[in-house]
Amino acid sequence: MPPDTRPLAEDSQNGAFGRLLRFWRNVRGHSQAQLAHMLETPSRHVSFLETGRSNPSRGMIGRLAAVLGLNERETNVLLVAAGLLPETEEIDLDDDRHHHLRRHLGLLLQKQDPYPGIVVDRCGEIKMCNRAWILLVQAYLGGIRPPARTNLFHLYFSDEGLRQRIRHWERLACILLLKVQEQQLLTGDSRLAELMEWLQAYPGVPADWATRAQGTDVGSSYEIHLHLENITSHSLTVISNLEPSPDFSAPQVFIHNYFPQDAATEKLWLSFYNDNELQHPLLYY
Repeated sequence: MPPDTRPLAEDSQNGAFGRLLRFWRNVRGHSQAQLAHMLETPSRHVSFLETGRSNPSRGMIGRLAAVLGLNERETNVLLVAAGLLPETEEIDLDDDRHHHLRRHLGLLLQKQDPYPGIVVDRCGEIKMCNRAWILLVQAYLGGIRPPARTNLFHLYFSDEGLRQRIRHWERLACILLLKVQEQQLLTGDSRLAELMEWLQAYPGVPADWATRAQGTDVGSSYEIHLHLENITSHSLTVISNLEPSPDFSAPQVFIHNYFPQDAATEKLWLSFYNDNELQHPLLYY
């Protein structure tokens, strides 16, 4: 039996996984029977996968990727189409495999100066930062520079961090807890579960944080208001994912860019910033 040559549009009633599977099967020039033989499975199983009558397991997707010669990105697209989250690895920006990513992130952070910017993993571990972020945090910590190993959530939640400087801290804490909890439930990541335990153990965290956060905008930005002497700065933090496509193939790092919301905040931040020599393990430029 020759490969199926019908337009993919004719399969619009089928699921995304079935359409993608049929696409790659045709690219490789296999009939359903040929693919089934390579998988050592009945041909009707391949047919059911393409029509949506059967849902693929993670193991089956791995076997399909192997016999169809799919790379990691293409396999991840199949996983997402099947409603499964691809497994992601913790990124080490010092690894030579990620030198292009490291350079790209460094350029983005440098262009963010004189406004603060950081790169974090999904557990809030800060991987990179720019000059403005170091100088701003240093100003609010009484001249103490942030350590090389810093977790953004702990920086916000700890009295030794920025907690005492944050106006409306409980509201921010509830919003951040909801973001972490949603990601943990979505991914099943044990590191996120551990992070949730740590954050909820901080004194003063509202027991009804989920109720308080419900209905608030916990999308790709959040406001943070920092108090220093007689001045309260008002800023918006915008979160972006370096890889906007839905395939999850890029290492899971996120950029937090901080922007002043008024002239007084901008003036204050610019007073912190300078071009003096600055060295820090999280500064890559």
